[in-house]
Amino acid sequence: MTDARTLRELPACTCGARPALRHFDADDYYWAVVCPICRTDAGWHRHKELAYAAWDKMMAPPSSPPPPSAPEPHPDDVAVDRYAAALKAKLAAARAKGRSGWDDPDVISDDQLVRDLVAHLAKGNPGTWEDIGAYAMMCHQRRVDPGIMAHMYRGVARPALDPIITTLAREMAATMQDEIDRMIIRMRREVRIDPKRYG
Repeated sequence: MTDARTLRELPACTCGARPALRHFDADDYYWAVVCPICRTDAGWHRHKELAYAAWDKMMAPPSSPPPPSAPEPHPDDVAVDRYAAALKAKLAAARAKGRSGWDDPDVISDDQLVRDLVAHLAKGNPGTWEDIGAYAMMCHQRRVDPGIMAHMYRGVARPALDPIITTLAREMAATMQDEIDRMIIRMRREVRIDPKRYG
């Protein structure tokens, strides 16, 4: 190993003093870089370069701590990002068909945006959630009064939903009547009611 470096090239001690080189002979030279002021040393080594390297390592500034790892995203944020991506795809497809102007009140009025939003509430085809979200985003960005939606819902969505509600009510009533009939039959069998008498 060659003594390519000199003592002047070594960094100063933490106390500010220049280091010194010490050695002793025990069958072979042993070397140590020490501070003559505070007596800090980097240990004894059989070669100067090893002593220099040990001093370099001891005097090197502490490495910067690794940057803190980013926290795991909240499920809410993940869901919003996924939904936003779906909305972007939906809007891009609409633009490809030549649809535009939602951001211009002179092209599409607030009432028309809300009417389209409410009309989609009664739909159930694939893509309805994206359509509703897109219209909600447009209304939000246009700062449309939410009261308009309540008015539109009473005038548009409720009439559209009424037939569905009526059909469901009829189906539930028919199901309940069938169950009542079966219960009456079971009761007649269990208590042996005369059907001619109680019909």
